[in-house]
Amino acid sequence: MPKLYGIGVGPGDPELMTLKALKILERVEILFVPKSGAGVCIALDIVKKAINKDFRIVKLYFPMTKDKRKLEEHWDIASKAVEEALKDSSEGAFITLGDPLFYSTFSYLMPRILDLGIDIEVIPGVTSISSCSASRRITLVAGDEKLAVIPAAYGLENLEHIAEEFDTVVLMKVSRNYNKIVDKIKELGLEDRALFMSRCGGEGFRAKRLEEIGEGNVDYLSMIIIR
Repeated sequence: MPKLYGIGVGPGDPELMTLKALKILERVEILFVPKSGAGVCIALDIVKKAINKDFRIVKLYFPMTKDKRKLEEHWDIASKAVEEALKDSSEGAFITLGDPLFYSTFSYLMPRILDLGIDIEVIPGVTSISSCSASRRITLVAGDEKLAVIPAAYGLENLEHIAEEFDTVVLMKVSRNYNKIVDKIKELGLEDRALFMSRCGGEGFRAKRLEEIGEGNVDYLSMIIIR
């Protein structure tokens, strides 16, 4: 039976990849690489910095859209591409930033791959949240404290309630609506507790207070931690 590894390569620093991830990547010949546009695949760049090897690269396109029909169409196309590629090899690896099951396209692809009779093993990775909190020595939760992780691109209608209920709130995907998000944080009087962080664990890492970030200067790989 062919096998696919879903490998989290961490947030950006190749040294944050796990030993198990490196061991598998040194063995497999095929890499499945997610693409959403014409830019560089950061996950592939991380792997290349860690391993000097010529892989067979299979690019899988996943559009940046909320159109469920279009997304499902591309997930199906990608799963068929994986099936076709693994006919010539017993195993391959799908690489993704952070962890494969934490806001990753792999979580949508996985059930389709399993339905095709392909075995899957998931190799966890260091998330951007862990990397960001470590870089600024921020304790995310301790004792009986509670943590909330919110995909901010989908709205912040309940932020006031969430901030009251949880000791730490992590807002992911903040680039799309950054100005509205900051306005909401200020409206709730949370700006003194908020820290903007971008490209955690990789090149171009930034950690700043909200007032230090100008409009239109927010990278896609950004988050806000409210603690």
